[in-house]
Formats: sequence, C-alpha cells, structure tokens
Amino acid sequence: MPGLGVHELSPFHDPGVLLTHLLSTGEPSVLFEDKILYTRQAFENGVVDDLFRFELLGERPGWARVFLTEVGAPDCVLVTPGGMAHRALSAMRELLLNDEVACELLVPATLYPLALEEAVLERLSAAGHVCVADDGSEGGTWSAEVARRLYGPLWPTLRQPIGLVNAADSILPTALHLEREIMVQDSTIRSAVLGALS
Repeated sequence: MPGLGVHELSPFHDPGVLLTHLLSTGEPSVLFEDKILYTRQAFENGVVDDLFRFELLGERPGWARVFLTEVGAPDCVLVTPGGMAHRALSAMRELLLNDEVACELLVPATLYPLALEEAVLERLSAAGHVCVADDGSEGGTWSAEVARRLYGPLWPTLRQPIGLVNAADSILPTALHLEREIMVQDSTIRSAVLGALS
C-alpha cells in the first residue's frame, strides 16, 4: 500500500529504538515481529558468536550487516528479513565450516519502502553472488521485489543472476515435520548458495 511503511524486528535491531523511530515519523506503519524471534537470542554490542560480528549500516533504523572478521569480499551476500536471520546465520556457519564459502548477511529493519543505502550497495557489489530469501511462496514475494530493486544499481558488477530462495508452493501444514518441508530452512539457503557458486 503506498504510504504505509512496513518494518520487521530482527535479532540485531533494538526494538525500542525501532519503535521510537516509527512513532517519531508520524507516518502510518506496520511493525512485524516473527514469532520465531520469541525463542531466539537477540545480539548486542556487535557480537553474534565466535565467528560473526555485526554492525548497523545507514541511517537508523537501517540495515544490520553480519560478517566474518578478517575476511575481504564475501563469496555471497544473503539478504533476509529479520525472522529468517537465525536460519541464515546457521546456513552461513555451515557454508563456512563445511564448504569454505564466506558469506555476509544483510537484514533491513524497513521492508517497505526499501532504502538502498550506499553502504549496503557497496557490500552487495563486492560479493561474488547475491541471494535474497524470505518465507513467502514463489511469485510476488518480498525477495522478488528486493531482487528487482537491486538489479539496476548492481547490474555493472553482477556476475550472475540474483538468487531467490522461497518456501515451496504449497499450503502450510500444521504438523511440524511437514511444515519444515515447506518452509525455508538453513539447508535450503545453503543448497541455493552452493548451487549458484558451483
């Protein structure tokens, strides 16, 4: 909807700062919190774990950038909304330890309108591959819109098409083991990155 801001919490963005920002704009906004975040760790002080660090890019609320320390240009940059951040981190860890593929993760706090900050475009331009993932089933998804927005500014540096990772085209079942087959998992992201880089 034109004029309606869409935002999502992530484990990297301070919820209080994000909510204060939304209220200060005086513009209509929707703030999502993926239920998966209720049981997951939020990260502070720029530290994710023993391998990864994070920083916030651009104007607040901005984008979170998760990166490996002491690594130059990444083999792949993943772009996901906040609710997928932990799955993307798990995929990044597996790709690094088992496949020797170095990835970065970019997580915007504002899903719409998507602000393509200069610092974000610099990170994307340096990557060997760009992959956008979300939980929507294929066709008219947030990831497809992000890819569409990225093609223009990244066209001179893209080495291959932007990868999209989406849920299977199916109704979401209520049984947990069946839901895992439909929804994007860390293994889905890992397979997509490996397939694109092979």
